[in-house]
Amino acid sequence: MDVGSELKAVQTIEADEHGIGNVAGIAVDTKGFKDALVVFNCGAVETGGTAAVKMQECATSDGEYADIAGAAFTGITASNDKAIYQGRVRITPTRKRYLRAYAVIGTAAVSLAVSMVLGDAQNLPAATPVFDIHG
Repeated sequence: MDVGSELKAVQTIEADEHGIGNVAGIAVDTKGFKDALVVFNCGAVETGGTAAVKMQECATSDGEYADIAGAAFTGITASNDKAIYQGRVRITPTRKRYLRAYAVIGTAAVSLAVSMVLGDAQNLPAATPVFDIHG
């Protein structure tokens, strides 16, 4: 596989220290891909804080998003923070076109970011790397 042309990395929740509340990620268009690797990069969770990230889908980029059953990272606290969590969403014919991450932050601020790596591109190249180093 040529990862430089068959994969596309996109950001849905920007890296930042997010305060208590909900953070709706940016819509990611999955048209032309068969897989999405979700990468939740969790930084520090303040004492007593909690974080959960779930994946949602929608037919349009700005429509009403619905949770994807089973696609969630839950129970993140100060005891298991500073880690990278991964999940996979297969882009099937019944899956809606747009995906986003949705974070729920409770009690105290949490540093986090969520990105997706779209894979198995149907049209190549899926992305153009900034650099391509050989040997």
